[in-house]
Amino acid sequence: MRRSDGSRSWFTLLTLAGVAVAGEPAAPAAEPEWPQPPVKLVILGTFHFQDAGLDSYRPQYDVDVLSPSRQAELAELAERLAEFRPNKIAVEWPFADQAGLDARYAAYRAAESEPSSNELEQLGFRLAASLGHERVWAVDAGRRFYQPWVDPDKYAAEHGQEDRLDDGLWELYERQNRYEDEHKTRVTLADYLLRINSPELLRLSHGQYLIGNFEVGSAEEYPGVDAKTAWYNRNLKIFANLQRIADLEGDRLLLIIGSGHVPILRHAAEASPQFELVELAELLDPAPVWPWPDSADAVAAAPDSHIVLLENDRVRVLRVVIAPGQREPMHTHRWPSVMLVDQPARIRYYGADGQLRFESRSEPQATSPISPDWLGPEGLHAVENIGSNPFGAYRIELKPER
Repeated sequence: MRRSDGSRSWFTLLTLAGVAVAGEPAAPAAEPEWPQPPVKLVILGTFHFQDAGLDSYRPQYDVDVLSPSRQAELAELAERLAEFRPNKIAVEWPFADQAGLDARYAAYRAAESEPSSNELEQLGFRLAASLGHERVWAVDAGRRFYQPWVDPDKYAAEHGQEDRLDDGLWELYERQNRYEDEHKTRVTLADYLLRINSPELLRLSHGQYLIGNFEVGSAEEYPGVDAKTAWYNRNLKIFANLQRIADLEGDRLLLIIGSGHVPILRHAAEASPQFELVELAELLDPAPVWPWPDSADAVAAAPDSHIVLLENDRVRVLRVVIAPGQREPMHTHRWPSVMLVDQPARIRYYGADGQLRFESRSEPQATSPISPDWLGPEGLHAVENIGSNPFGAYRIELKPER
């Protein structure tokens, strides 16, 4: 990638900076410090809203994306994607026909034709127009097959390898594809897109390219593998086209493309020093906003009863101690936790409004067995020890992965 002013990229400068001056003794080798990838990328894998029948599975169920309810879902979906603030939106349109895409986008903005149900317009054009983009970027490319072409199915028939064409997995994939086809009619578009972009389903769906005639061949011939390399070839071309349009440091790219392309494109993006892959789930399934300030956290708001024994980026271990007659100040615990009570006592539990929510009716036995309890995040609350014995517990709070 090259900056728009023609200057050399950070990668070239980093490389040149590592060249030793001739004649000077070489310094001990040091591991280079890699800069932050300059381009952020979100990949949104979709199903084809207006299926052209080009894939191996022919959908039997339609989703009417022009219906009022689906249009409302698409509007909300576009709002969530807009939070990424993409400055370029790329779509599954031939890279060599950017002019054709420009003309179609211009017609869409001018409302010169009836809206199409294609995801190109319903997602790509809709979002680009709402953000004021002058262009939507074409990145698709054709496949290149090995020549001379050898049909792996025909090869299998000629070499007695028909048993390799069907090992039972195709039927499982057909059933899975039928399930997904019908399932998309039962959930919102956002929920279904989250599903088909999940790591589990991406892994499962990509496996279809690695079964059946893929293993056909011999020690010297691999017609099944050769046939599948055309699919990899196409997707690597698409990634190269993403690199070509990402010529400015600080670009924020959103790629909208059929979900079958996503596994290879993700692999390339994750390995590339030029791209930082932003997960789609961060936009479509954001973590709930914690409504209370940091000052309400247990350690800050009720330090006398919450002692930190251990804390790092994965866990916080608290010793909770409440003396007889003591009532804690209101406080929160924002992370789920495991609670181990080793000194039980009679207590009262108060909610955020200060009202009593629970009261122990009797003094627990000092010899009560220790049993762990799972607790979810807790909003504002307070505990009062109304017994004659100190209350003591260990609270192991589990922080989310970053």
